[in-house]
Amino acid sequence: MAWYYTFNPPKEIGGEFNTKPGITDSSPIGRLGKYQLPFGPCWEAHYTWLCYHPDIAVIKWIEQSVLGHFRSRAYGIGAGMTEWVVETTWQEIRDYVLLICKDTNIEIVDCGPGPWNPVRIEKELSNDN
Repeated sequence: MAWYYTFNPPKEIGGEFNTKPGITDSSPIGRLGKYQLPFGPCWEAHYTWLCYHPDIAVIKWIEQSVLGHFRSRAYGIGAGMTEWVVETTWQEIRDYVLLICKDTNIEIVDCGPGPWNPVRIEKELSNDN
């Protein structure tokens, strides 16, 4: 099982229009935990959108397609910054993913909009994967 997600930092620090699309072929909860570390107890890290596909190669193709499409909006400076898409909402990324999947007959499982925090992921998706 491979996951594709969008992640936004808190609105208070510019998160509404700065989006980190990403993938994981391990637990989406574990990846989310890495984002939680720098937030500490002040803000809860969560995915703003989540979907999955059984084939990691498909998810990797989606990731590369998204990063290529939004390349002009990539922050692109320094370690950890190249995959941030600035001045772009998670809805724009989701809409593009759904469009390319429709155009190529890829069937992803769209889990819907967040907030997808560890409790919700465990509660709603633990039986699905």
